[in-house]
Amino acid sequence: MPYQTIQPPIRGYTEQNAFSAVPPSALTVLPTCPFTNRTRLSVRPGFNVLHDFPEAGGPPAVAPMVQHVGTYSIYVSGILEEMLLIVAGGLVYTMRTSEVTPVLASGQGSPLLQTTGLVEGVQFREYYYLVDGANYVKVKLDQATPACSTWTGPASIAVSGVKASIIARFGARLALSGLKNTPNNWWLSAIDDPEDWTPTAGTPEDSIAGDSTAEYGQLGDPIVALIPFGERGLLFGCTHSMTYLTSDPAFGDARMVEMSRTVGVVGPRAWCSGPE
Repeated sequence: MPYQTIQPPIRGYTEQNAFSAVPPSALTVLPTCPFTNRTRLSVRPGFNVLHDFPEAGGPPAVAPMVQHVGTYSIYVSGILEEMLLIVAGGLVYTMRTSEVTPVLASGQGSPLLQTTGLVEGVQFREYYYLVDGANYVKVKLDQATPACSTWTGPASIAVSGVKASIIARFGARLALSGLKNTPNNWWLSAIDDPEDWTPTAGTPEDSIAGDSTAEYGQLGDPIVALIPFGERGLLFGCTHSMTYLTSDPAFGDARMVEMSRTVGVVGPRAWCSGPE
C-alpha cells in the first residue's frame, strides 16, 4: 500500500524503544519531518552498543570513563583497515567496527593519559596523536597491535606542567592550543613534521606560534576549538568570538580575519561541518 507523509505529533508516538508502544493502526505509517524530509521517531533504528567497559576496583566498583572515540584508516600488511581508537580510563584501545572487544595498545604498563576528563586526538600519517592538558601521547598505527609512546615533539609547549588540550590537523601540519595558563596562544608544527615545534624567524614552513610572530599574534579571547575550515583555512573558536586563519602561512598570503566578535564556541567538539 502507498505511504502517506504526515507531520508527527510534538511528543512523538512513543517515549520507549522503537515500535514498543506504537498502536497497531500506526505501524503502516512512516512519520516524516516536513523540514528535512527524513524519517523520524519510532521507525528509525536506535544506537548499537559497541562495547561496555567492565567495572573495576572499588568498593564501589566503577567502570572506566570513555574519554575519546576516533576513527582512522591505515594500511596494515597491505590491507586498508578502517578502525576505531578509544581512550578509556587513560588507556588506549583499537578495534574494528565489526568486532565486539577492543584491543589494548601496547606500551602501556600504566596509563599514559589522565584517567578522567576528555582526551582530544587526530590521525596524522601513520600515527594518532593524543592530548589531555597534561600529557602528549602518540600511537603508531601501521602494525598488527598499535603501540603507544610519549610524544616528545611538543614537550616545550607547556607552562608549569600544563600542556595543550586541543589538537587539529591543518593541512600538512598539526595545530595545538588549549593551555589553561596561556589560553589565547596557539601553535603550528613544521610542515610534515609533528616533532618540530620550535619556531624559526623568517621561515614560514617551519613551526609557528601565536606569540612568536607579529604577523598573527595571540587572540583576544581564550581558544576553545580548532576547526579546519574551507579549502585551506583554520578557524579558532573562542569563548566569545571566532577568528579565521585564511591559509597556511607557508603560502605567503595568510591573514587573520575576525569572523565574529560576539559568537563563540562552548567546547572543542561543539561544532560540525555544514553542507556548504
